[in-house]
Amino acid sequence: MIRNLKILPLVAALVAVGFICSARPAAESRRGSAERQKARFFYMEGMAHDALDDNDAAYELFRRAHQSDPSYAPAAYDYGLRRMVLESDTLQSDAELLRSFGMARPLVEEYPADYDNVEYYAYVAQIFDTIQEAERVLNRLDTLVPDRSVGFLRLSTAFAQNRDFAKALKYLDKYEEKEGMSEEIVPYRSSLYLQAGDTLGALASVQKLLDKDPGNVEYMALKGQLYEAIAQPDSALAIYLAAEKKDPAAAKIKILLADIYNARGDSAALDNKMYEALLLENMDMETKIEMLATYLQHLITEKSDTRRGDYLFEVLNEQYPHEAEVRDLSARYSAAKGDFPKAIEEIHYALDQNMSSADYWGQLMTYLIQADKYKEAMKEYENSRQHVEKNPALALLYATSAFMDKQYPRVIETYTGLIHDIVPELDVNDTVNLDLLRNLSLEELMAVSGYYTSLGDVYFELKDTTSAFRAYDNSLKIFPDNMLTLNNYAYFLAESGGDLERAAEMSKRTVDNDPENITQLDTYAWVLFRQHNYPEALKYQGAAVEKAEEREYENSDIYMHYGDILFMNGRPDDAVTYWKKALEADKKSNDLDDRQRELLKKKIRHKTFFYE
Repeated sequence: MIRNLKILPLVAALVAVGFICSARPAAESRRGSAERQKARFFYMEGMAHDALDDNDAAYELFRRAHQSDPSYAPAAYDYGLRRMVLESDTLQSDAELLRSFGMARPLVEEYPADYDNVEYYAYVAQIFDTIQEAERVLNRLDTLVPDRSVGFLRLSTAFAQNRDFAKALKYLDKYEEKEGMSEEIVPYRSSLYLQAGDTLGALASVQKLLDKDPGNVEYMALKGQLYEAIAQPDSALAIYLAAEKKDPAAAKIKILLADIYNARGDSAALDNKMYEALLLENMDMETKIEMLATYLQHLITEKSDTRRGDYLFEVLNEQYPHEAEVRDLSARYSAAKGDFPKAIEEIHYALDQNMSSADYWGQLMTYLIQADKYKEAMKEYENSRQHVEKNPALALLYATSAFMDKQYPRVIETYTGLIHDIVPELDVNDTVNLDLLRNLSLEELMAVSGYYTSLGDVYFELKDTTSAFRAYDNSLKIFPDNMLTLNNYAYFLAESGGDLERAAEMSKRTVDNDPENITQLDTYAWVLFRQHNYPEALKYQGAAVEKAEEREYENSDIYMHYGDILFMNGRPDDAVTYWKKALEADKKSNDLDDRQRELLKKKIRHKTFFYE
């Protein structure tokens, strides 16, 4: 059976560099016919074109050679293997692929010691035919040409992919019998033993390498990593410490030790090892940045004392005070801590070093938006246009800034422009004509659908429900499974007193698609509330609140909705509790408008629900 068509691009690449069509002995003519002579002529012409990398002409000549005399093995080999790649019908039929592959077999049988052809035939066989066929010709080749071995390594990996670890190890042994043990192969051998459940075999293979050179720090590191893989961290730590003693400047050992201390929760030892690693002169800046970034991310995620990270960052900053990459890391770290003024300052320094980086401009705009500096973010977008080409990601940040600043005409203009960048002739203010989108990729279709969703959100803010719902309908017409559109459309239908049945159907689809999504649970509960289905609304809003609190996500809308739903389910005291939580959350996020805040305060004072 054909196992994996994904190999075809690789086969095509090998054809392109002439791997398949290396020179080979021409088969002796078994008949002196005109057909054979014609086949030989076309074949030799094909070889000449192949030598000039004229692959299309070579393929056509090999095809004509094979048609002239199908029994001429060299032409059949070259034509068959190329046919697997270049004829589209072979991509649609297992039988045709196998027929193409079968054309190569006569040459392999006629010249079983022709190493290049047999080895490549075996490589293709293990993918498109059977591993056993590859095994057959390679074992025969080993008898005839005992000094060659690469095919056995291929066989080993093929059997490993099929989880036949005994044979994978068998052929790895045969490979090493010829080539000897190497540090490149030992990790692979150890992984085979581990996958087979033989931890002793894995350890023995690494130890055998270490016995050859007991002081080799790389080999010691390999053994330590193996101990970690088999859940023996104490043994790993011991060998890492021994390796560090042999070579105190070994960067890899410092990093491995830091990982061990991190896993143990030993922050003091971790910080010390990170400090030592950052001071190493033989560790390049990129590795230091990557290592420190991982560490800083851990501090943020675990909500640890970031002063530890601040100190280590200063060590790096002192070594590379003017490098854009270091300033970039400083900006991201500051933003993760919520220090947006510092993040803005640092990314400005990075931009001074590289004004053409769209990523840096995007970071700057993002930090300004998070700092509620919407006009400044819009200004920086205009500045970026002088240094980088038009960038959809930056345009989206500009639209976000304008939306937050309530400059809705600019938002509409931006999203309309983004749609026209993809489909210039589309009338954005009318029902979408799908004929204009037929040549778009899936990625482009999803982008246009998303832009229509954003237009719908803007029009709803402008209380232009006709344009809003037309935009949402266009979004869903292009991409019916756009979950953001379904969610927003359903919510705004509920808010505007629209078709609640349709809203419920759309919102339920989003919840079924992702039951963990807090926003979508909140929307569905709110639609149910509008339908006066208070028990079901309580069920879904309760789930939204529970997940929000698990993730420490305080949202005034979610709490406000939960209070309203609790009240309608006969729980006024609990309702007041969550109305108060909504006001507290709003103090941090400023999500509510003045009318909503006053209404909440009124509900709390009177301990009752008021319709808006």
